[in-house]
Amino acid sequence: MLRIVEKWMDAELVYEKNGYFLRVLLGDQIKSVIKLMAENDDDARKKARRAIYLFLA
Repeated sequence: MLRIVEKWMDAELVYEKNGYFLRVLLGDQIKSVIKLMAENDDDARKKARRAIYLFLA
């Protein structure tokens, strides 16, 4: 089951049964996927924001 936890302008934080993923979008296509190790939604949001800031800004 796919669940979008949070959505930003060019990225989505997604939860699947395998864990959390940050999907980077280019228009309506997925440009890249970053796997996040997180315990819950709040932890995943913090790590996703940091990844956006460090790697994607």
